[in-house]
Amino acid sequence: KGIERAKALGLAKSNLVDLIVVRYVFEAGSLFDPLHRGRLFTVMRHPVERAISVYYTMKEASKYDSQIKKLLNGMSLEKYAGSNIAENNWMTRFLSNKLSGELMPAHEALAREVLAQKFFIGLLSEKQQSVERFMRYFGWTTNDPGAEACIDRLVGWKWINRNGLTHPEVKENSKTWKLLEEQNTFDIRLFRYAETLF
Repeated sequence: KGIERAKALGLAKSNLVDLIVVRYVFEAGSLFDPLHRGRLFTVMRHPVERAISVYYTMKEASKYDSQIKKLLNGMSLEKYAGSNIAENNWMTRFLSNKLSGELMPAHEALAREVLAQKFFIGLLSEKQQSVERFMRYFGWTTNDPGAEACIDRLVGWKWINRNGLTHPEVKENSKTWKLLEEQNTFDIRLFRYAETLF
């Protein structure tokens, strides 16, 4: 509904905003026209690391949200990794607009094309360089020492603590890691491709 409302109000044409945060890439495209174009940017994270973070975020949220508590039902990370609620190729699904069902090589090809043609890529593992590139590309500047300190804090500190959550490290060859790899095979290939675009 938010994208539909923004389109009806002519948000892109209004020149009132410099940045639109959106999860649904294809729907957001309808906000723009040839005279009012947008450019997408993203900070990408290894899909298994992202899935692990999602689990721990859900686990924390389950303390306050009865629906998430019911969904997780006390399951461990390993159980989550092998379940049907674990992330399953989230990036590929959103970039190919195939939100459910079986993914095919054509969906991966479309996701790669969208990523290469429409996105300016940043990598979480290269936070500082990514933010510097975004600022340079988009012409973002700051003359405020407080803003500079904020940027330094966000990109210089360990990202794992950005929301106050810490969790145990999951070893790359562990059963949990491998289960999450199986859930995200398309996304892992897409992430490797994004690294080459970076």
